[in-house]
Parts: sequence; C-alpha cells; structure tokens
Amino acid sequence: MKKAINVLRSALWPLNLIYGGIVWVRNTQYDLGYREIYQSKAEIISIGNISTGGTGKTPMAEYMIRSYLEAGETHVAYLSRGYGRKTKGLLKVNPAEGTAVEFGDEALQIAARFPAIPVVVCEDRKTGIQWLEREEKAKVIIMDDAFQHRKVSRNIDVVVIDATRMPDKDLLLPAGNLREPARSLHRADFIIVNKVESVDLIAGLRQRLQKWNKPLFFCRPVIDRFVFPGGTQNPETGSRVVLFSGIGNAGSFVSLVETAGYEVAESVDFRDHHYYHKAEVEALVNEFREMDAGFLFTTEKDYWRLRGSEAYQALEGVPWGYIQIRLEWWEKSPGENVKVERSGLPQ
Repeated sequence: MKKAINVLRSALWPLNLIYGGIVWVRNTQYDLGYREIYQSKAEIISIGNISTGGTGKTPMAEYMIRSYLEAGETHVAYLSRGYGRKTKGLLKVNPAEGTAVEFGDEALQIAARFPAIPVVVCEDRKTGIQWLEREEKAKVIIMDDAFQHRKVSRNIDVVVIDATRMPDKDLLLPAGNLREPARSLHRADFIIVNKVESVDLIAGLRQRLQKWNKPLFFCRPVIDRFVFPGGTQNPETGSRVVLFSGIGNAGSFVSLVETAGYEVAESVDFRDHHYYHKAEVEALVNEFREMDAGFLFTTEKDYWRLRGSEAYQALEGVPWGYIQIRLEWWEKSPGENVKVERSGLPQ
C-alpha cells in the first residue's frame, strides 16, 4: 500500500510543482503590495488552515465567538462563504428558515449555537464584511476558512493544525493535503495544534513548529453533550454505538467517541460535506438494526445537512443523535502577547 502511494505521489509531482508555482506567485503579489487588500473598520479574526479539511476550524470559531461575547463584546458577527451550499450571493443565516442547501452546514451550526449574533454567508468576503459593517454595525467579525483569502486584511490570523496530519512532512495538492507550503505559517499570528491526544506529545510537536517562532496552543476536541432529536436518553459510558459522518477526517470522530469510553461497533464514512440521499440512510438504518448496538450517532455538521431532507425522515424510530464538541486546552500560552490577550485564548 505504501509503495502504491509513493508511486501515485511521483506521478502527481509535475502537477504539484505547477500548483506550488501558482500559490507562490499569488502570495508574492500580496506580500509586495501588487494586489489590493481591503482594510475593514471592524476587527477581523481569521480562522483558517493550510491543509484540506478536518483540522477543527468550526470548534475554534465557536470558541472565539464565545470568548468575545463573554468579554462583553456585543457587536460580534460570523462570516463564511457557505461551503457546500447550492445558492449564491449574500444571505443572512436563519436556521428556522432554511437548510444547509441554502446556507451550508457550518454557518447553520454557528447560527444555531449563537442566535444573538448575525451570521452571514457570502463568497465575496469583502462584500460580506461591508454588509456586516453597514447593516449590523459589527465591530468584531470572525471570518471562517480565510487564511488563503488575502483580499481582506485581518487583525488576528489563527491557523489550526491537525496534530495527526502535521504540515511539515506533508506535500502540496494534489500529491498531498497542503493548500500552500508549510512556510506560509509565517503569516499566522498564532498556531493552534488540535487533536493532541496526550500532554506527552506537546514537547515533540512544539519542536517541529518552533522554526516559525509563533505562540503555540495545544488542544483536543472532547464531547460536550449528546443531542437526540427523538428525545432518547444519553448513553451510558461503555455503550456500543454505530457512527456515520461526512467530514474531513472521519478517523478523528471515531477516536473522539472511543476516548470518551464508548465502543464503536462500526463507522460508516462519506465524503466531506456529503448531502445524504434517503436510500443511503435507509441502508444505514437497516445495517444498524442488524447490529448489537444501542445508538446511532453522527456529527453536528452532519445533522444540519440531514435536517429538512427526506434522508432525515428515514431516521424516524431509530435511537439516533448527534454529538456536540468543545475544545479542551492542554496548557496556557507561552509569554505575553497582545493579540493572544485580545483573542480570548487561554493565557
């Protein structure tokens, strides 16, 4: 298997060089001021990564929003391009009036978690920011998945890294998972290393990232609570469960549940941001019923993609639910940093 992967990477190497060249030219144009960068009156907080999905940007965005609200900042907003939606243009997200087809799963999740703040999807970030400034009087805008979106200036650039897929040993697309070279981390204000399963791993991870000389934070996702649309009781620790998900790193979802003390009988994986068909869910339910398992669980993002669809109806009568997560921090930040203090990250 490893040999086959190496052969494939070698075959993709020419495309890798072309992609890398395009990224380098684009970043150099911004670095040298040849491309215009919009400067907002609001404080812009970018949550992003340098690799393809599954690093944990959405829990990080939720943490930042909560931190600003708890600090007394009432004019907070969230802006996303609405990845995976079937619509175009600027839309203000209302979970009661639309589904992931209109708004995208991540934006729906944020809007449901924080009903007091405006949540907007717009593929043109500048247009979205200007609308939030004008219509919502936003003073702090959390901008999702924006590290590569350099048309807009930001006050704080947060990059989230998956500890199980470190960028220093990875390759650019399409041979690897990197959207841009690891050296681009020099643009970050600080780096969040997520999915760190043990405090014993921190020293090695810190050593691998020390060349960028950035404040580092180490965390992991943990289960916050189980949510059951059908009103089923919470499962006891040790319960046997079946999982299904359409996320960037399904293995991390399995690890999350197993670490919390549950036995995973099976995990059914779909592609990232997958929209479920009724027949797929019916097959999943039939498979679940044939197993000696007590519950069927999915992720919060998957729930929002299911809700309002025919596939959702296929889950009727099944003890199923979704899992809400939160970030658990391993240690405080090293040294003093004004941007760290402003962001609400642990100090």
